[in-house]
Amino acid sequence: MLFTCTEQHFRDQRSAFQKSFSSFRLLDEAAVSLKAATLRVPDDPMKRYMLGVVHSARGESDEARREIGRALELDPAFPRAESARDLLARLDR
Repeated sequence: MLFTCTEQHFRDQRSAFQKSFSSFRLLDEAAVSLKAATLRVPDDPMKRYMLGVVHSARGESDEARREIGRALELDPAFPRAESARDLLARLDR
């Protein structure tokens, strides 16, 4: 059976690609902003955690582990500490 692509199929694929590209661009922008924020306030565990989350979303596991680990070192009980530990466990699988 021959697969026939419709115009709608191409529009759907283009739309999915554009959304993915936008997401990656937003992640890049978030990484830049959060890196700058951690330079200004290096001992803020929430900023470190958020940078780790962004690294994780970008597939940068080593960087994610480093930032999330640093957040937990700074304050093992910061408001997102449980989520941080959960993410570290997932990254270590």
